[in-house]
Amino acid sequence: MNAGGGLNITMQIIGGKELDAALHTLPIAVMRKVDKQGLKTAGEMVLNKAKQDCPVWSGVKNTKGEYWMGNTKAIPGLLRSSLKIVPGKRHKNYVSVGIGTAMGWLQGKTFYGGFVEFGTSKMGARPFVRPAFDTQRESILDRIITSINSALIKVWMSKSGTSTD
Repeated sequence: MNAGGGLNITMQIIGGKELDAALHTLPIAVMRKVDKQGLKTAGEMVLNKAKQDCPVWSGVKNTKGEYWMGNTKAIPGLLRSSLKIVPGKRHKNYVSVGIGTAMGWLQGKTFYGGFVEFGTSKMGARPFVRPAFDTQRESILDRIITSINSALIKVWMSKSGTSTD
């Protein structure tokens, strides 16, 4: 997990020397925009799948129609609805994105999100973020490459004075 409360998953694109060289010929601002768009696309794919797979507590309602876990009022689906894309680490050689909860994995009303994803000494893990990434790894890579290619074409077209329409 990172300081922003997200679960970071690393993907390395092997064989991308030509792509890396092309990206380094771009101005830094353009390169960051390209990276950011690709990561946003990947983050959205993982987020959507994680929300779909996130376990939802289905306890028993009391006589008032409320859910309770011990002394805490429970809101089924709260963890799912709190999932979001969070900024990851920034480094001169890479940027990252994560999936986390609104307040962070071990904070706020959804503090238990980390317990669900990773497990504890008293309960097994019920991961939903990591599998969301793992099952879509190839699609994510394809989308990132498509996003980078589109951005590079736009930059090339604007530099050459050609319309992108």
